[in-house]
Amino acid sequence: MLEGETCSPLPPLLPRRGRRQYYGLGNRGSACRPEEYEAEHVKEEIHDILWSYYKVARKRFVDNVYQHAIDHCLLTGPMSPLAVFTQEWVILLDAEQLETIAGESPVTKERRAALTRKIQDLEVAIQILRH
Repeated sequence: MLEGETCSPLPPLLPRRGRRQYYGLGNRGSACRPEEYEAEHVKEEIHDILWSYYKVARKRFVDNVYQHAIDHCLLTGPMSPLAVFTQEWVILLDAEQLETIAGESPVTKERRAALTRKIQDLEVAIQILRH
């Protein structure tokens, strides 16, 4: 083999699917020596390990960025929208204000009342049938 020639060229740090197969032939069709095959095999293993580490590290980095953005910008930062809802502020609200902010919609209230009436009617019907 010529100097600089390998059994099978591999671009650095590119994703591959599955394992590469070696056929024992170099770039020009000459047979690879065992030490060249071993060197390529070691390169292949190192590449696989680094690529796996890169994928895990990239996912972890993206997760950390999202967590930081949510934590700082939405929950604990100086401009957090939750800074308005302090415990003291909520305690000072009267019942009408609290109902306006956190209460159910009129449609939901009406549906809940109708279902409560229906449950009471069915319970009365069960009592009548039992006696």
